[in-house]
Amino acid sequence: MSSSNGFAVIIALRAENILNNKNDIVGNTSAFTSSGFGIRYESSGKLKACLGRLTLTPGGQNLVAGNTVVLAVNYNPASELFEFWDSMNQSIESSSVRSADFSLSEAVTLGSPTNNSCYMSGMIGELKMYDESLTSLKFELAQKEMATKWIIDGIDQWWSQVGMDIGGADEDFDGDGLSNLIEVGLGGDPLNKSIHALLPSLGVWNGSMLEYSHLRLRNAEREGIVYKVLTSPDLITWNETGAEITETEVLDNEMESVKYAIDPGPDASLFISLQIETN
Repeated sequence: MSSSNGFAVIIALRAENILNNKNDIVGNTSAFTSSGFGIRYESSGKLKACLGRLTLTPGGQNLVAGNTVVLAVNYNPASELFEFWDSMNQSIESSSVRSADFSLSEAVTLGSPTNNSCYMSGMIGELKMYDESLTSLKFELAQKEMATKWIIDGIDQWWSQVGMDIGGADEDFDGDGLSNLIEVGLGGDPLNKSIHALLPSLGVWNGSMLEYSHLRLRNAEREGIVYKVLTSPDLITWNETGAEITETEVLDNEMESVKYAIDPGPDASLFISLQIETN
């Protein structure tokens, strides 16, 4: 890994488990005190990137099991600037690294190139390597492109089908009339039309109040998925103030049931809509 033109690495991964070791992701060394290059997360979930004995560690959130994250590094030998970005914290850590030859006897590989006990447990969705440094604009655009593809659509829990492009959140891969995001958000399977999402239900609660319930992903906030229950008297004006959560029940490792109390009010009619969006 010569630094004559610099380099950049952008990778999307899902951590199935956080192991009690160094959890090497990609690089040519597992020893961050060497003169090589590497990206890893520690047993605490702390992200790290090293180049030539210098280690960058983002502040803020740590990686946890089940998370999908995009990581990006960029090295410019002319400016001696080494940058490390992660999608969880949306920030860049940077420092100066003197230009040198960072290649070692081991080639750059996925996982640990030098220590078999320092492997990561998870899945790599996509890896891009550039044999030159990227401009600030190109580096930012590359980050956004991969984060949009693997995270922002809010469907990364379907990484068990890595290699199959099911499209974006608003697309309908299995052709059953429900978007990928609606199916994921309501316990369905966007890959299989025979496994249906469980649609919301409506009943009467406490004599006069309406009880509205729907499924919700337990990790919705972490995945950037937002559920909104809206009410309207006329299908024109909608608001979020008419529904109050009364109960949340955990159903399994992935889903929970959420119940709302809704006052029908004096209007002759009341319409209720559930919106599932990505933020």
